[in-house]
Amino acid sequence: MSRRTFSVVVLDSLLSLATKLQSGPMPEPRVRTAGATRGRLWRILMVAGVLAALGGAALVVTVLIRTPEGSAGRPETAAGLPGPPIPPAGTDAVEPSAVPTTRPVPTLTLPSSVATSASSRPPTTSPSAGRGSSTPESAVVPLTARYTTSSVTAGLLGYHLDVTITNPAPRAHTDWRLVVTLPRSTLSVSGVSGATATQDGAAWTFTPDDTTSRVAPRASVTVSFNVNGATLLNAAPTDCQIDNTPCTT
Repeated sequence: MSRRTFSVVVLDSLLSLATKLQSGPMPEPRVRTAGATRGRLWRILMVAGVLAALGGAALVVTVLIRTPEGSAGRPETAAGLPGPPIPPAGTDAVEPSAVPTTRPVPTLTLPSSVATSASSRPPTTSPSAGRGSSTPESAVVPLTARYTTSSVTAGLLGYHLDVTITNPAPRAHTDWRLVVTLPRSTLSVSGVSGATATQDGAAWTFTPDDTTSRVAPRASVTVSFNVNGATLLNAAPTDCQIDNTPCTT
């Protein structure tokens, strides 16, 4: 047999009372005049009271049904669903830590052959900032020579020749060799200054003396001599070289 709640008991009592009032004999009012009218009015009032009682009972039942009588009888979890896990005795509940959201940075691994070639490559050296010339100091810069002629007799008895030897390098130069070739071997050379002259046919070779053996950096020395003979026509040098580098005029 099921156990009835308090709200069901109240509802059953009200319904039983209403049934008895409707089925039982109505009390006759004590009236002296117009008895039928007053009896009808009394019956209407009784029915209205019964209806009001039923309405109030229905309202009470509705409130009791929607509002639980106590929290002791309410189930904690729905039937058939497992509840939260209970930690073992003696252990503290540990909340899950937040998962880090940082993405791992990929690393680039070069092949061993590439890494070996990169490490074995010799370092490149740049030229010093203060060096004004791109030519290495160990490189030999050749001498240059330029000659000029002059004559006070209009070339009838010979002419004078000056050869200027220049060192454009930043280091001193020694042991140079100047070769001047005349148009004929019958022409002679005299009055040599700044060098020692030797003849081989029409070619004359000049080597430095004590005053011109060393040409300072970016400096010049001069070799002078006279050309004698029939120099009126076709007497200018046909070739001039300083250390196998042609001279200029």
